[in-house]
Amino acid sequence: MLKIFFFQFTFIFASGCFCQLNDCEEIFDLYKVDSNEYSVLYSPSYCEGVIESYNKSIPTYLMPESNICVYWALEKNGIRIIDNDLDLAFTELYEKTSGFNFATKLRVKNDLKLDVDSLLTVDTSWIELKDYEFGKLLIEGFDFIKNDAGKTVMYLNELNISTTSLNTLKGTEFTNKRSNVRFQYEELIAGIELSEADLQSGIVYLEFHFDHYTNPNNVCLRRYTGYTVPIKVKNIP
Repeated sequence: MLKIFFFQFTFIFASGCFCQLNDCEEIFDLYKVDSNEYSVLYSPSYCEGVIESYNKSIPTYLMPESNICVYWALEKNGIRIIDNDLDLAFTELYEKTSGFNFATKLRVKNDLKLDVDSLLTVDTSWIELKDYEFGKLLIEGFDFIKNDAGKTVMYLNELNISTTSLNTLKGTEFTNKRSNVRFQYEELIAGIELSEADLQSGIVYLEFHFDHYTNPNNVCLRRYTGYTVPIKVKNIP
């Protein structure tokens, strides 16, 4: 994943009746969990993780190791991912993470009718791009022209994108980070006028939003993440 990415998250999760609970055993009773499944691991830290997971507005999984395709497998099914570095963690954090993920699996199975362990098995046909590969695809997908009013217009070159692993950016939304104006895919195909600030800096910081991306080739992407990429303004004769 590009190191210059800025992350923004917006989530909506619809389920049945949801209320805050602060008692581990009450949560386990709610999901009809056999006490033998958790009694060995049960501890105050483990219980803290269970409660925190249950009270999240959307099912959330703490991922100890970064794997963008695993992120894609879970996030496209409505499960939020949070990186959780356990390299130098205390025992309590391991226990809390175990409790958190155990409760998340319960929520996903009961509320989303899915099995997390099955989702964690990544399809080998999915495409995982290296940082520089992903950035290069996006950067080379844009062209610049002058319109009749003499303004510089940036537009998405569909033909260039169609030859890449992405195949299309249909469904993607974009934000100009300098002006904070958001554009739909169709608007960027038609072309958007650049501001004087964009022209003076020579760089358009464009944030890509893949929440509704059609993703025909199953490229592994953080669905709920805004990817910010610097697009260099090309010189126009």
